[in-house]
Amino acid sequence: MGVWRVRAAGGAVLPLCVLLLCVLLLCVVACGKKKEEASLATTPLPMQPSGLAVGGDVQPQATDVAQTRISEAQLRDIAAACREAVEITDAGGDPCARSIQEQFKNKRPCRPDAPCMIAQETSSNPAGLVEIKDASQCAGGQGNVCLRVGVKARTDFFDVAATTPPEASPDEGSPDDDSSPGGPASPGGESPSPDGPSGGTEDVPRPQPDSPGDAPPEPDGPGPGGT
Repeated sequence: MGVWRVRAAGGAVLPLCVLLLCVLLLCVVACGKKKEEASLATTPLPMQPSGLAVGGDVQPQATDVAQTRISEAQLRDIAAACREAVEITDAGGDPCARSIQEQFKNKRPCRPDAPCMIAQETSSNPAGLVEIKDASQCAGGQGNVCLRVGVKARTDFFDVAATTPPEASPDEGSPDDDSSPGGPASPGGESPSPDGPSGGTEDVPRPQPDSPGDAPPEPDGPGPGGT
């Protein structure tokens, strides 16, 4: 009887351990979601019910990398595509990302009398953010911001902003590069030659004609009285 009781108790403990493990995993997942939600705080904006909220050390460390002027119709199109967006995680498949990228390709200078879209790189999470400001339509928002979305990954952020990272600029070649096979060129654009400055063969002195005093005497012809 004692053996059966021990076996029965052991059989009851195993399902209990599995249940406790499942509860623990659920708690870990729930805590992770809460942390993620806490890092993506939202705030109502004039053209977005839940736009990305920034503050603390995010905004002071943001750096503008691209901006462009858009029309009021383009602003409405972007607002419709990004209405429910808080953070872009897929620059290629997100309708909000595509609508923003198409306008950043224009790179038109911003003016005070038109909506302006700005891309800012941050040093925290998210890697960058995009916001549209318009003094006429969004004067009630914080800083005239109509809408704001974050971009999670840095590579996606520069894709959305239609620009390249600063460290990706190509290096310019040095104008004083002497690595050509013939060595440095002469000031006239020609390479020096061992045969002389002009690159030709050495000039051979040409014979000069004799002076009149050195000419041979002419033979005497018949005189006036000659026959």
